[in-house]
Amino acid sequence: MACTKGFLYRNGKFSTVLVPGHPGAIPQRITPDGDIYGCYHDYNTMGSMFGFVRTRFGYDSLAAGGGELIDPTQSVPASMNNGATPGARTIVGLWTDMMATPVHTHGYVVQAGAFQSYDVPGPGVKSTAIWDINPSGHFVGTYIDSFGQHGFLQPADGSAPTAINYPGAIGTSAFGINPDGVIVGQYTDTSRHVHGFIAAPAGD
Repeated sequence: MACTKGFLYRNGKFSTVLVPGHPGAIPQRITPDGDIYGCYHDYNTMGSMFGFVRTRFGYDSLAAGGGELIDPTQSVPASMNNGATPGARTIVGLWTDMMATPVHTHGYVVQAGAFQSYDVPGPGVKSTAIWDINPSGHFVGTYIDSFGQHGFLQPADGSAPTAINYPGAIGTSAFGINPDGVIVGQYTDTSRHVHGFIAAPAGD
């Protein structure tokens, strides 16, 4: 079975990003300071998948396997790091509980080395995934409940998250948030066509 392999594109050149000893990797996010967040895996993307951070020691050494490998998920299986605040003070991602029936995907937040699972609160929430966090600590993602798939914004102050539903859509996902709070994602219309969207804070 083939494995997905990551790459780094810099100055017009491609180089492979892999974790030593593992044939597959998905570099999900690169920060302005050059750190790469994602997951490594063997010949599946569930039980053998673990989140990783590859810190910067120059892009060339990073692509060649240099740099420091960190496992902030404390070896939680089926996990994937999807973003971080500057200096990796807070890391966010997703993990899947393979022991649950049915299996259940959760978000997570790692602060000061402490791993904490995260689920959008509310009745009937079946799945949560955190996809990005901005420097202020606001993070976005996707959750599924009995009404369908929604995006969400979780403020850094810990107040209740805000659901993001594109008007008229049958499903919405929020995948990225920038320092100004602008959110990007995708939605599915009633014809099941998928489109992208940009959502700016009110007043912008």
